[in-house]
Amino acid sequence: MVTELNLHHGEALFESRHEIVNAANQFASKNEIGCLIPIPEKNTKLSIVIPVYNEAKLIIRCLDALNSQTNLNFEAIMVDNNSTDESAAIIRNYAESEAKYKLYLLSETKKGPGHARRCGMNQAAIRQTLSNGIDYIAGTDGDSMPSPTWVQDIYSSFSNSEFDLLAGNVEFFWGIENNELSELHFYDSFRKLTSKLGRPRLRGLNFAIRAKKYMEINGIVQPYTKEGMIKTGEEGSLISGVEESGGKIGYLDSNVKGDPRRLLENLMKGSEATLSLFENSVMTDVREFDNLIALNVSSENIQMFIERRLKGLFRKDCLELFKKQSTRDLYWSKTKIFLGDKASEFEFDVLAGIDNLDLLWEKYGLIFVENIQKLANQG
Repeated sequence: MVTELNLHHGEALFESRHEIVNAANQFASKNEIGCLIPIPEKNTKLSIVIPVYNEAKLIIRCLDALNSQTNLNFEAIMVDNNSTDESAAIIRNYAESEAKYKLYLLSETKKGPGHARRCGMNQAAIRQTLSNGIDYIAGTDGDSMPSPTWVQDIYSSFSNSEFDLLAGNVEFFWGIENNELSELHFYDSFRKLTSKLGRPRLRGLNFAIRAKKYMEINGIVQPYTKEGMIKTGEEGSLISGVEESGGKIGYLDSNVKGDPRRLLENLMKGSEATLSLFENSVMTDVREFDNLIALNVSSENIQMFIERRLKGLFRKDCLELFKKQSTRDLYWSKTKIFLGDKASEFEFDVLAGIDNLDLLWEKYGLIFVENIQKLANQG
């Protein structure tokens, strides 16, 4: 399979013939898009964008997972974000020798996964104006493994709904169900349940958006701390953009396995993992620890980690969701199931001005966890 990896520099963008093309030219000008990757092959309506930073050890499992899709009607755009390892070379070699799909490699020098995603997603989105253009853009990470039906599930979900943005399930603590870290698996199941029954929770590892809607909300944005340091969570700009534009967000019932290293900072006390994803970044990179058991994480630390994460779910899926009128109108009728017969009392407390997370967690945390556990057991 011949796969082109380079941009077609000097290729003209669009001639202004009608409104949608004018919009494309404005989008290209605003985002400094001076050239395009090749026009997608006929009937290729999905572009998968994957940011890559020093993923030489894990990138193959992502490439293989895409190669194993039951529906190969897609292209993949990998965006190298200043890697210093062999990531780019591995991608090039895979494209030339193994890929069953069109595989492109772009480069983004601005540090941050949001900048890398934006680079690739902008390329995908602007081509939706073409006669054989891209209709949908999906996202995952270079260390992740989409399930074999992921692409087909995206096509089916968009075809059978009016959703503009799909938020899929992410499983971080996979493969540890039968060892001393198995309790971490509860967090995966709880997060999946709250996303499926309440407000869909979007992670960069598993989402898809209509290309037209992406252009309408002017794309994804890289977030920073107050101190100007790079943050994760760039996908949040898609959620807010779609909701504020009156769009619809749905749950994508398809799984992607991710690497848990960025969730393990609070379990790493006393370890030797001191590398950072980017210089001066707020994130910790623990990719050297392939075997989580080698971390010697205590049961006490695991319990503390789980409680913090469950408290975070309670904050997002109950307190913050109910306090904001727009999300309350959209999701509360479904989400209040997590509080059972205490939902009305919770509503009264919050409307009365009681919005201290610690106080509310102390009062409602147990019933929240018990109800989620009950719902999980019911499947």
